Amino acid sequence: MHQAARLVFLVSRVFGVPYNPHTVRLWLPLREDEVAAGRRVIAGITAGKFSDVQTNAFGFFAHAANLKAIDRNWWLAFWQAFLALEPEAVPVEFLPSQAHAPVSERFARLHVPSLRALTATAAATRMFISTDTGPMHLVSSTEVPTVGLFQASDPTLFRPLKPNDLAIDITQCSPQAAAYRCQRIWRTPRPTQSAAGSRSRPLADESSIGTS
Repeated sequence: MHQAARLVFLVSRVFGVPYNPHTVRLWLPLREDEVAAGRRVIAGITAGKFSDVQTNAFGFFAHAANLKAIDRNWWLAFWQAFLALEPEAVPVEFLPSQAHAPVSERFARLHVPSLRALTATAAATRMFISTDTGPMHLVSSTEVPTVGLFQASDPTLFRPLKPNDLAIDITQCSPQAAAYRCQRIWRTPRPTQSAAGSRSRPLADESSIGTS
C-alpha cells in the first residue's frame, strides 16, 4: 500500500468508514497570490506572456540523494528524445540551490528557496518530471501532471498519486521510451487547453521508440 494511503486506511479502520484507495491524494492548498506569483515567474523565465493560458513550460527536478540520483546523460538523452517529439516544449529546470550545476546550459533554470513558492511555481507549468524526491510529491499535490522517476525505491509505495500522474522505473525503461510515455500525458487535454490545440501534431509511433 502506498505510504500516504496507508495513513488514510488506518484512520478509516478506526472510525469504521469506507476506504477507497483511488481517491487518496496529496493536497497543498495554495493562496491565489502564490499561484499568480508562480505564473509570473514561469512567464518571465520562458519569455512568455503572463496569462491564464497554459504554457509549454515542462518543469523538471533532476537531483536526488544517493541511489535515487539519475545520471546526467540519462536526462540529456530524455530531453533530446522528448524535444524531437514536442519541439515547442520549454524545459525549465528547478535547482535545489544556486550552487548546483544544471543538466544543460541551454535550458531555463531557477532556484526557489521556499517550498510553497516552489510548488506554486511548478503549478504554472504544463507538466513536471522529477527524481523520486520531495519536489515530486509537492508538485503532485497540484493539478499539474507529475512524472516520478524511480530506480532505487518501490514506485508502488512512493509514486505520485493523482490519476494523471505517472511513475516510471528507469531500470526497465530507456530515456526514449520515457519520453514517449511523457508525450502521452503532455498531449492529454487539460481544463485550460482546447482538445484541438492539444493535438496539433501526431503522436509518435511507439514502435519507433527505443525501449529496454
